[in-house]
Amino acid sequence: MSEVLLKNLGALEVRDAESGRVWLGGNQYWFEKDGGGACSTTAAANICAYLLRARDGAPTDKDGMLAFMGDVRAHVHPRMEEFGCMAPSFARGLDEVLRGLGLPYRTERLDVPKGADGRAAEEAVRGFLAESLARDLPAAFLNLGRGFVHFSAFFGKGVPTVCVECARDGERPPAVLDDWHWVTVTGVAWDDAAAGGYKPPLQDSHGGGTPSDGSDGSGGLRMRLLDNNDHYWIDLGGWLADARNTGAFVRLVVY
Repeated sequence: MSEVLLKNLGALEVRDAESGRVWLGGNQYWFEKDGGGACSTTAAANICAYLLRARDGAPTDKDGMLAFMGDVRAHVHPRMEEFGCMAPSFARGLDEVLRGLGLPYRTERLDVPKGADGRAAEEAVRGFLAESLARDLPAAFLNLGRGFVHFSAFFGKGVPTVCVECARDGERPPAVLDDWHWVTVTGVAWDDAAAGGYKPPLQDSHGGGTPSDGSDGSGGLRMRLLDNNDHYWIDLGGWLADARNTGAFVRLVVY
């Protein structure tokens, strides 16, 4: 088993000054209006905040993060005239934010068309994400249709895995990846043997948990996501095999 994870999730901690609660990353619903259209903004803000923490320039409280998200939203937001090609719009907007912040990165995009060959897609996506995460650079994922995907949701250290075939049984666990949705990628893991013998990575302290051992029938390729403060693994191999629509990944590379 191999895994590549972001090295410092604490860089995404955001404290609520009033309640003292600590969140992981931003949340699109912190916007008073139109929060439902701000998932791309939130994913981009998470990526930039992670990079800025190394310079002591990232927001550390909820109000600061919300203000930062507002700045990002001027560049990264849904553009209805580009509804069929949201990934190029996201990448262009994120490039604008990175330049404005003086960060020495640019975006690269990997599109996954509907009906893509599963094995070739797995290899391409795994390499695309692993190269970025190995450099401690978060990525973004656009899910336009989740298909019959097994989800592993975690909400604290020691909490057991909950695997749900969401599209089949109609039940919604506490964290379910929405369709037409951008999220932040914080890790990827895969079974080197491609079948059986899977050993999950160690539990982290931010609720990301561990990937399933594959006994639910899912494949060995998993992806860890930060999604509106929820942090969980999904069966990426299953998504690539069964997703009903297209999707895309955006990563950062150094100039």
